[in-house]
Amino acid sequence: MATTRACDALSIVHGTTYTHGSIANIIYEASSSSADWVYGELGTVYSYGVELRDERQYGFLLPADQIILSDEETLQAVKALAKSISESP
Repeated sequence: MATTRACDALSIVHGTTYTHGSIANIIYEASSSSADWVYGELGTVYSYGVELRDERQYGFLLPADQIILSDEETLQAVKALAKSISESP
């Protein structure tokens, strides 16, 4: 599964653990999210919502000392996700 591979690749970088699943089950229920719009309006097959490495301590204001760490992890996750999608039938 693409999201499993992305989370695994992310964890390798700094040991941060991410949970994957539907936005409603992992984060919170929200109608008319950007993922809904992409599926409905663009008819795309893949749409993802990604949160920062924060563990509900800072919200959307990640401290400066965590930004580069988050970028490094996210880059590896996106690369693994893209590879997984490109290899899918």
